[in-house]
Amino acid sequence: EYVEWIRRGTKKCTMRYRAGELDAPVATVLPMRETKPEDPSWRQDVGSLQIDRLAIKRFGLLSDEDCIWDGFRSVADVRRALQNVYGPIADDAFVSIYWFSIRSWGHAG
Repeated sequence: EYVEWIRRGTKKCTMRYRAGELDAPVATVLPMRETKPEDPSWRQDVGSLQIDRLAIKRFGLLSDEDCIWDGFRSVADVRRALQNVYGPIADDAFVSIYWFSIRSWGHAG
């Protein structure tokens, strides 16, 4: 689903959370991977993304604008989606926001 949002241009950032830690990209170019909610171990490389900007925000301070960049309609929607992936997140926990541009489609690299 999220890969399709990227393809359509409605998702221009992604949010990451690590309990008790700050999440930061390991490189400026990262693989874009399609996943299946019903099988978390299944991943397929579909391209690569250039990380253009990184921000750290408290979960409770995410704005509607942040969420729209991530392809969602509201803070409530993105909070629900993040907690479905990561479990409960406290309002004072830090969330990383990566803004990206598409570097390639069809393969990582």
